[in-house]
This record gives sequence, C-alpha cells and structure tokens, in this order.
Amino acid sequence: MMERPSLPKRALARVLNAITWVGNGYAPPFSSELLRSYSLRELTRRSAAVTELAKVIEADLGERDGHLLLGFASLWNGCQVCALGHIYAGNLAHFRDRGELLAVDEQALSRLMRVSTDAELLEYSERCLAGPGEARILGLVRRLYQIKLTGADDGVDEQPGDSEMLAAAISAYDWINHCTIYSEGERPPLIAFSRLNQHFLLRARYAAARRAAGGPPQTSA
Repeated sequence: MMERPSLPKRALARVLNAITWVGNGYAPPFSSELLRSYSLRELTRRSAAVTELAKVIEADLGERDGHLLLGFASLWNGCQVCALGHIYAGNLAHFRDRGELLAVDEQALSRLMRVSTDAELLEYSERCLAGPGEARILGLVRRLYQIKLTGADDGVDEQPGDSEMLAAAISAYDWINHCTIYSEGERPPLIAFSRLNQHFLLRARYAAARRAAGGPPQTSA
C-alpha cells in the first residue's frame, strides 16, 4: 500500500486547493499526490503550462468541446477524476448554452470505465457524438484513441493545428494522470474542472435533468 504524503505536504496541498478554489472554482483532490512527486516550484511550473494549454484548447474548440477533449485525453489513461471532471464541465457548458443534455453522460462513463474495454468506451462515445454538428469533436476523440492505442496519428486535420493540439493534450494528461490516478479511492469525487463548478444552481438543474432523463442520482463535490 502506498504511503500517504507527509503532513507538511498535505498541509501545503490544502493551501493550494484553497487558492485553486478561489481562482478556478474547484479544488482538485490530487494536490498532495502531485506534491509527493514534485517540488512546489516544479509543480507550479508544470501546472501553469497545463492551465495555459487548456486555455488554448478552449479558445480553439470552445468551452464545451475543449473540456470534452481534455476529458477523453484522460479517459484513455483510466483516470476517472480527470476524465469525468472535464466531461462534467463540458456537459454543464452544453446544458447552460443549449438548455438540453449532451448524450455523453459522465455518470454512465463512470460505470463503463469499471467494466468496459477501451474499444467499448470508444463505441459508447461514438454513439453519443454521432449527431449533427459533432463531426470535429468526434474526429478528435477517434484520433486520441488511435494515438493512445498505436502511438500513431493517421488522421487528417480538420483545422490547422489539430495534430499539435492532440499531441499536447496527450502529453499533458499523461503527466497529470501519472499522479492523479492514485488519488481516486473507492468512489472518486465528481468535480467540474471549470468555474462552472461554483454555479450551484446550474449544477442542480443539470442533475435534475439527468434524473428526469433516467440517469442515476448525481453526486458531486
């Protein structure tokens, strides 16, 4: 069994979480795990780079699809906290903007991740993203899967820079998930990795809509 991070590092993690909550709207549950592996200076440097990458991806794809792409970059690593957190954030953005649910359900994915192969997860995702207007994000998700499976990207960019964006997302979340996957525990918390996490009314309306659609009760942080 892995030894817990030291008391000073757990205390520092609480401070970092408080800062992140104020600045970004959520407190990640894996700060102490990252501090186990990296110095504060190195963690700050790497975290700033990942934050900047997320901003670039969101500026290119939009808020919803930016989070979905980052979520799927973590999904193929098996990290529920990051995968579901970003997909949840994308779902909240979709619900806020369109007043309807996106077919990709983070709670369904949580269950599927425990019992399904990566290929089955891709099939589920393809069914959910098969609608009109989803061609680009669907193509990017398929290419993410291909890169994780084979290490090669044979896809054709729909927009200039897609290949570089996919490579950067994979590299960033390969690094993060190396640590975050150890923080999950028996029941990983569901946290929207977005300032939308602080929009409690939006989250409540979204959860009610999922329940009305036949989904399981929403349990989030």
